[in-house]
Amino acid sequence: MVASSVSLRLSFWSTIVLLIVGRLSNTVFRSPAASA
Repeated sequence: MVASSVSLRLSFWSTIVLLIVGRLSNTVFRSPAASA
């Protein structure tokens, strides 16, 4: 029970972190291209 809940939390947070990193990288890579 405890191990399954921990793995679920890890997968949940890793998905959120990946989404945030993807959005940040998109904005970081788009702004120089737009300015140039």
